[in-house]
Amino acid sequence: MSTTPRKNASPLKADGRGLDVAALCRAGERLEGRWPLGGLDRLTSGTLPPADGAEAAWAVEGRLVPVTGGEAEVWVRLAVEAPVRLQCQRCLQAVDEVLQVDRDFRFVASEEEATELDEDSEEDLLVLAPR
Repeated sequence: MSTTPRKNASPLKADGRGLDVAALCRAGERLEGRWPLGGLDRLTSGTLPPADGAEAAWAVEGRLVPVTGGEAEVWVRLAVEAPVRLQCQRCLQAVDEVLQVDRDFRFVASEEEATELDEDSEEDLLVLAPR
């Protein structure tokens, strides 16, 4: 996995498998990088083996959204683009497609709050674990 070089300490853990969401949002930062498809077991378990050297390109951006009379909301946008090799159900040959994901996540203080807000929210709601 590679990430864009930065001058300040990164909210991304050194191994790329963790993110300090609050720090990312406070800084209003955008991180981006590439991840080898071979390291994404959940994705590749439902596809044909990826081409040698195939990578997913990702970007994550954090922001604080002001709320009148309350604390700012913590939001993260995740965008991923990955080449995947599927099997055609008609001819059984390999079909190369590009999977694109662009999702917003809003972080809340508790599971109870996430459950309460979930029905009326288009974005995914996740609990922000205290650090």
